[in-house]
Amino acid sequence: MLHQDIILGHNAKFDKDIQAMQPQFDAIISNTLREKQRLWKINRPGEPFPTELSFNDTVTLLYKQKILATCPALVNLTTGPSAMTLMWDELEKWNSSENSSPYSKNLTEIVTHSPKLLWLRKFLIDLDNSKDVHGDEQKVVIVSQFSSICLIVKLVSLPCEINITLHQ
Repeated sequence: MLHQDIILGHNAKFDKDIQAMQPQFDAIISNTLREKQRLWKINRPGEPFPTELSFNDTVTLLYKQKILATCPALVNLTTGPSAMTLMWDELEKWNSSENSSPYSKNLTEIVTHSPKLLWLRKFLIDLDNSKDVHGDEQKVVIVSQFSSICLIVKLVSLPCEINITLHQ
């Protein structure tokens, strides 16, 4: 199989918690725009300054929303006094001990509430039980812009017991 379209359901369990973070996301955008405008006025006096961020800037700044869209249960790890940033520098702490990371400790909840990860887990299990046209084991490459998603996918793909129910 070279290509497969996949339609996944939405898990609304964490929607209210994620929506409650919207003022935080709005503040990031607003503060960044204000700083860009300040620097623009200094470096390009007299020129009209930007009134909004570029699409690329906005997408980059809202990385956490994109991660939460894939793994909504991470909202529990990104709020409160010990809130995680989901950034690379944070992952470096667990470089040699990924199994002690909050991602690993909360993997069942993260996977169970993510339709994408549930599908991926089942896909990888099925792939592990099949061979390619030459009779060799199948291989797959999974790419993500986000290091936290890469770690979670790595943990999901490891041959281990995850206490989840795979829904069809």
